Amino acid sequence: MTSDAQDRLHRFHAFVHDKTAQKAAKAEREAKSETSKISEIAITTSKTTEALAFLATEDRKLGTRLSDALAKAEDARVRIGQRLRGESNESPVELNPVDTHQLRLLATGIRERANKINDAAFRTSLKAATDAKNELADRIELNRHADALKAEVQRLRGHAGISAARRSLSTGPMTTKSNDLARTYVTATVSDRFTRETDRLGLEQVVLGDKGGNKGKLKHKPALLGATASGASVENVLSEGQQTALGLAGLFTEIRLDESKSAVVLDDPITSLDHGRRERVARQIASLATDRQVIVFTHDLTFLGDLIKAAEEEGVQLVERCITRTGAGVPGKILEAHPWKAKDAAKRLNDLDGLLAQLKKRQGEESVEDYERLVSDWAGQLSETWERIIRGEVVNKVVDRGTTEVRPKMVRMLALITDDDNREFQAGYSQVSKWARRHDKSEEVNFTAPTHAEMKAELERAKAWLKRVKAYASKTSS
Repeated sequence: MTSDAQDRLHRFHAFVHDKTAQKAAKAEREAKSETSKISEIAITTSKTTEALAFLATEDRKLGTRLSDALAKAEDARVRIGQRLRGESNESPVELNPVDTHQLRLLATGIRERANKINDAAFRTSLKAATDAKNELADRIELNRHADALKAEVQRLRGHAGISAARRSLSTGPMTTKSNDLARTYVTATVSDRFTRETDRLGLEQVVLGDKGGNKGKLKHKPALLGATASGASVENVLSEGQQTALGLAGLFTEIRLDESKSAVVLDDPITSLDHGRRERVARQIASLATDRQVIVFTHDLTFLGDLIKAAEEEGVQLVERCITRTGAGVPGKILEAHPWKAKDAAKRLNDLDGLLAQLKKRQGEESVEDYERLVSDWAGQLSETWERIIRGEVVNKVVDRGTTEVRPKMVRMLALITDDDNREFQAGYSQVSKWARRHDKSEEVNFTAPTHAEMKAELERAKAWLKRVKAYASKTSS
């Protein structure tokens, strides 16, 4: 071949090979594109799923066959992609046959029914179906709690029965009758006792007012008998002392009606009371102590004397206690006896008798100066006792120490005191006053302590004098 022919042949060869390569590249691109399209094919979508669900309500068997066919188509799509990509050599998946004619007939029927549906009627039907569905769900839920609901129904029925029975009963007449019975059998007793207590405390024209009742419980309040004027209340008319006495009358009434006989504790009950009412309160307290324990705290020595006297008259046991301070001023020291200044003449003489016996024992143990001091202290206490006898058994018998009023009937007692009584008093009081170291003795005076017999004689003189004076007072009062 000529060179020219060879060139033409080479150019033809190159042309052929270049076109083939282009076609191969194009074919490869087209193959990849088609393969990609196959991969992107969506066998089922949300609309497909919705349509299948609706189809199942119209024809369950057809819907199932169509779902199976779509599932088989999905498997075929996957297999084709694998074969095209060279990932598998398995044979293609055979598709399930689908009767499209039956589907078209079914679709035609559904369209015809849809065209016949009235929008308003459909909404009504839909609401009825929805309500039926909700009711069915509620019934299912109620059935889960059937036992608890039955129990609650029974409880509510019982509660309704009780409420109906309670409404059928009127408590008004019962309350009225209860109040009437309480007013007849309780108020009368309380009012009578209250009147007694107020009389004993010197309160006049004070009664127990009926303030009505509630459910058989009556309310009472002290009132002035026959008071009609505006502002004529107990608080506005009675003094502070009288109101204190009124409060004690109410307390004594409650205690008297208390059948438990429990202990009573009174803390300074005579605040604001005059001396006359203090004596009456003392007698009432002593009377209470005849059948129960009564504890009285007081710092009033006069009232203490009234209590001691009232206890003796009632024949009740009196236990003495004293709360005082130590010599260093620390409070809280308890003594099992009343202090000297609180004791009456009889108790003082009894204490002096015991002290005299102790002095006799200590005479040989003490120095002369210490013994004389002890004797002087004893004599000073006997001198004070003489004064207590005069004040308590003579003066206070004739003149009320609280009101300073003279007791005319007791004046006769003064006439019973003889000249011998006067001489005995003057001699006894003078003698013990000499023994008591009330004043500084002169250096020229040689003080000699009295003998035990001399002291005993003076003590007996005071005892005898007290006994005679008490007899005079008793004779006068009778």
